[in-house]
Amino acid sequence: KVNFKVAFDLKVASPITSYYIKTYTLNQALNLLKAERAKGADTADLTKTVTEWFNQVDAEKRELGDLLQDKDGCRITYYEFAYKFFGRCDDRFRDDDWDE
Repeated sequence: KVNFKVAFDLKVASPITSYYIKTYTLNQALNLLKAERAKGADTADLTKTVTEWFNQVDAEKRELGDLLQDKDGCRITYYEFAYKFFGRCDDRFRDDDWDE
């Protein structure tokens, strides 16, 4: 759930990055759902959450439309965002400006 919230917060700053984080999180949730079902666990809540996330990812995919067709451009956008984000975190850590 944390990844999905972070992705939601990133939507304004980087919609493509947000989409890929949500897609990754959805895949992980689907794997968890399969594992829980294989154990015979009650998965009603998890199934509901995964269904909601799937619908959100599907809607976002439609919103982004042609932007997602350029796979190289998406990859570049994602990596640039990650590099900038981790660079800022590293700078703050080195400057000892980190909230503990």
